[in-house]
Amino acid sequence: EEAQRFDRALASYQAYVSEFTDPIETAVVTRFKMSELYAQAGDAEGRSAALREIVALDRAAGAQRTETMRGIAARSALQLSEDLF
Repeated sequence: EEAQRFDRALASYQAYVSEFTDPIETAVVTRFKMSELYAQAGDAEGRSAALREIVALDRAAGAQRTETMRGIAARSALQLSEDLF
């Protein structure tokens, strides 16, 4: 990330969230970081996809849902709605 190699950083994060789905909070936090990297790289579609995934994961988390996840999902939903507005 520090080297501005967003493609490599995103590939690493994608491999991480694919391999390690628990704890779900970590996966949500990592996906939010990915959405920020997509934004820095100018990839609006990738950013939106990551934000939608966060909202979906939070919705399906059930008892595993945490305050951190709720906050990140709320920020993600807000960013998605701002994009539509």
